[in-house]
Amino acid sequence: MNAISALCEATDADVQEVGFAIGTDSRLGPKFLNASVGYGGSCFQKDILNLSYICECLGLATPALYWDMVIQMNDWQARRAVWAHRSCRVLPVTASSRAEEALRGDRDQLDV
Repeated sequence: MNAISALCEATDADVQEVGFAIGTDSRLGPKFLNASVGYGGSCFQKDILNLSYICECLGLATPALYWDMVIQMNDWQARRAVWAHRSCRVLPVTASSRAEEALRGDRDQLDV
């Protein structure tokens, strides 16, 4: 919420109202606060990229960097899952290759 509050201040938005709206969004909440191999929804990566872009446009370098790091963390988590998979050698190489291709896919279309 700290990065959101900086964005709210720069745009004259009420951080309390924004926080309330985020809290009432059924797409957010405890069911999406689990470690996994992605963002938890097909639009979340796009939304995070938009937050970073808006912060950059408003001269909010630190919040923009924060959102960029969220993207990097999720990318790293996806790569880590591939590394773990490779070390197990559970699937044939062809399936492993397909999984890696999926992880390298179009960022705007893939929910990873």
